Formats: sequence, structure tokens, C-alpha cells
Amino acid sequence: MLCSMALVVEIPMYLRWSGLIRYTSLAIAIVYNFWYFLFLWFWALELFELDPDQMERLGTFDILLNIFFIYNSIMHSGIVVTNFFIIFKEFELEFYELESYEGDTRESLSWNLAREAFWEDVWFLDPFRIFDRLFFAFLGWHPLDFIYWNPDDANNYVWAFALDTHVNN
Repeated sequence: MLCSMALVVEIPMYLRWSGLIRYTSLAIAIVYNFWYFLFLWFWALELFELDPDQMERLGTFDILLNIFFIYNSIMHSGIVVTNFFIIFKEFELEFYELESYEGDTRESLSWNLAREAFWEDVWFLDPFRIFDRLFFAFLGWHPLDFIYWNPDDANNYVWAFALDTHVNN
């Protein structure tokens, strides 16, 4: 419920940094609504295609089963409405955003956004990134500064003697 409310009011922090959660909620909303209407459709077909002879032979268990189905359909209709709104809002964000920034389309849901959000959420599972973060925390510069030229931190570059001639020229 909180995720759908953050989607409704288009909170930029939620829209930008929760791509994986948004993809998961969109997929679950589509699957849930599909199965809800599929079961509702087959229940309605079974109920309304009864002949008058079959109606007379309905027992107490059949009536209780139909009451159970309609009760659950009514009780879960609020979830279906919320899911429809999630589906509508995610597809609407692809074309129109209430608060858009200059050329920034990160609020619309994309696979790149979900991949980046997943990559940032599970940083602790990558030993190279753990090493990089610890290295940066203790020494103040990244280990790749040894290999790649970083104009902000030229002193830690391995080939600093070559840079002196390159920078001075």
C-alpha cells in the first residue's frame, strides 16, 4: 500500500531508487489481476450456464461454495482496483510525468533503472566492490586509480612519471 501511494504522488526518491520494487509490484499486479479475472470468468460461466434442471439439483454445499466465491471476489476487489492503478500509473509514467526534469527520464520504469537499482542494492555481494569501498574508505582513493588516468587524483596514478611530461606540455 505504501509503495502504491508513493507511486500515486510520484515521490521522486521512490521513483528513481526503487526500480526493482516497482518492476516486482507491476509484475505481481498484472499476474494477480489476470488470475482474479480468469477465476471470476470461469466461476460466472459455471454459475450462469446452469440449466433449470441443474438449478433444482443444487445442494447446500454448492450454494455455500458459490457464496464463498462471491464473498472472496468482493473482498479482494480492493486489491484489484489498487493493482489496476499500479498498472495504469506505470504505463502512464512512460508517456507523461507530473514532475519532469530537463531531459531526465529516470522516473519512467525501464530495465536499466531496475538493473541499476538491483546493482546498488546488492553491492555487498560483490567482493570487488567491497574491496573498492574499503580501499576508498581507508586510503581516500580507488584502486583503479593505479591503472586509469583520473584527472582529479593524478598523484596516485602508477605512471605518474609519464604524466609529468604529458601534463606539463
